[in-house]
Amino acid sequence: MVRIGEVQNDGRFLVRCKDRSFSTSVEHLASTYRSSLKNGNYMAKPTVIVFSGYGLNCEEETLHAFEMAGGRGRIVHINDAIAKPSLLDAAQILAVPGGFSYGDDTGSGKAYGNRFRGHLGKALEQFFERDTLTIGICNGFQILTSAGILPGALIAQRQWQVLVPLGRPRGGGR
Repeated sequence: MVRIGEVQNDGRFLVRCKDRSFSTSVEHLASTYRSSLKNGNYMAKPTVIVFSGYGLNCEEETLHAFEMAGGRGRIVHINDAIAKPSLLDAAQILAVPGGFSYGDDTGSGKAYGNRFRGHLGKALEQFFERDTLTIGICNGFQILTSAGILPGALIAQRQWQVLVPLGRPRGGGR
């Protein structure tokens, strides 16, 4: 058995970890524990939304990975989320998988990111205000960056920089 905390004289449960501490009522812990035991679950399973559509791929594999880790979820096309933003209310995790959204014709993740921000901005803000997680995989990361969710993570360049001068190498090259 691992000791994670102790019950204080005032009936609150105190957990100390390094330089932090957390306190809650024993009744709150018991209530949370009882609700997690429904249907034989010993731990609450997080609900995951894996986005799809317009060139994203690997959504099935992404959902499967979350299910193997104990989550439950569904694949949601961005148009369905736009039509019903309240879908995000039930989720604890949002996943944006990789691919080539909109063929990357306008820049990596830019069009999908604009659609994400423009149509789901308020719902996403409400999602992020809760205790939630978000993952962007490959092109999904670029989408989150383009949407402004991860500001400053990627910097678009206005012009190409030449890294290797054209022409013959100097000094002993053949």
